[in-house]
Amino acid sequence: PAEEKSPQSAEEKEAAEMQKKFKPLKEIAMVLAKTKYHCKVLGDQRCLPMLKEYRRKAWPFLQKELGKNLTMFRPKGPQGMRNRWRPFFVKTRLQGCMEHPVVYMQVNGVKAKTLAMNLRKHSRPGAIKTGHIEKKEICRATKNKKTVGVTFVREPLARFTSAYGELMAARRRQPNMANGSNAALLEEDEKSSTEHARLFVENFLQGGGKEVTAAILPQAEYFAERSHNCSARMSFIGKSESPAQEWRRMIHDMDCDPTKIPYLNGTRARAAKANKTSLSLLQLSNGATSSMQKALKLDGGAYLRAWCWFSMPDYVLLKYDLPAECQDLLDGFVV
Repeated sequence: PAEEKSPQSAEEKEAAEMQKKFKPLKEIAMVLAKTKYHCKVLGDQRCLPMLKEYRRKAWPFLQKELGKNLTMFRPKGPQGMRNRWRPFFVKTRLQGCMEHPVVYMQVNGVKAKTLAMNLRKHSRPGAIKTGHIEKKEICRATKNKKTVGVTFVREPLARFTSAYGELMAARRRQPNMANGSNAALLEEDEKSSTEHARLFVENFLQGGGKEVTAAILPQAEYFAERSHNCSARMSFIGKSESPAQEWRRMIHDMDCDPTKIPYLNGTRARAAKANKTSLSLLQLSNGATSSMQKALKLDGGAYLRAWCWFSMPDYVLLKYDLPAECQDLLDGFVV
């Protein structure tokens, strides 16, 4: 006769529960490691499938944070972006660093006007090309081993809340343009503003609807292939929070002399003029950003933690620290 199984001890039950808990997290950590390799290191055609695989595995955890079922939407990458969302490129050769052609890809939602100005300022005459450059041309350029693919990124949460603030400011300002009333725009019940931000997060996690812009989509999607068998590998990823320092690092990585190609700051006069002409818009944007920050802290930070699950590839690929409320999501698994 078959032997009867002895009842599990408390230690065995605890071990079984731990394995049940950590197995999915271990799988997620492995998928994130592969995502980082295919999107950042290689920049190949496996990037987008790995982003999709991560979201599929992370979705149950995201739903658990909010205590509700949400419709998952898959990452689309540059191929799935609307035409007006296509990334802006600069293709050039820098004076004093002629050996390495530079292809710069601008990620929406990252303030990089001064960086683009520096590329123009230091470009060899006649060598610069800007705009929504043909996909195949970018692919050919970055396949050249001497070409340096460059992009600058931003801390994901700051980028998300800022983009939301700018989006809401622009949309709320539009109906009041006719009568020129800016004061009315600043008068909104704080409770309703926070609730709108909460609903925005919930809709965004499910595909976003009409309110999603390229500045809100995850930055990791910009590293996916631009069209079939066409990837633009970014060999240098700088952080927009310290542009001058990152510029020097970029020039140094190109084996060129940073002192001969210095980083130039934008003029203060231009910045002051811009701030003066858009003060009301800035107030609106700051108000909406504040509402989003409050919304993410609702239900004990559940919305922020759900957003962190959604945005985890950005934090892993771009080497930013997760918000304090999300530090324990992977339970110590290092990617």
